[in-house]
Amino acid sequence: MIRILLVDDHPVVRRGIRTILIERLRGAVVGEAGDAATALSQVRDGVWDVVVADISLPGPSGLDLIKQLRRLQPALPTLVVSMHPAAQFARRALSAGAAGYLTKDSQPEEFVAAIEEVRRGIGSDPRIGFHFLYPGAGFGGSVGAAVTTVVSGPLQSVSQMS
Repeated sequence: MIRILLVDDHPVVRRGIRTILIERLRGAVVGEAGDAATALSQVRDGVWDVVVADISLPGPSGLDLIKQLRRLQPALPTLVVSMHPAAQFARRALSAGAAGYLTKDSQPEEFVAAIEEVRRGIGSDPRIGFHFLYPGAGFGGSVGAAVTTVVSGPLQSVSQMS
């Protein structure tokens, strides 16, 4: 069983992501929050394996949420799923403490694979355009040297993407 807290301010997006997760991850428990304050409350009150959060949230941003989650529960991985291009926000999200960054135009199987990778603290599927931190990097290690991306081919640093 995997417990996933989904944080997005659009109910229809949460519903779609929830459906994907429940269909593809047997026994998944999916909680929902529409803003950072609700998400932090749910993290304090519950046990979660992964947080999936958007960058754009009402009130404190997804980046602010990630920083607060890292202080509250440093070992809880956060996967950012955003409409914003990776070149625009991935570095900021990963530097804030996110374990991965995926755009909302990703295929459902890529999304599910990214959640599983983030949960395990790794990212290694060359078919996924998924930005991740190597094991340990997002969980107390150095972010600067560990940020990488897999874009249907060889590894490249996020700094080379722009």
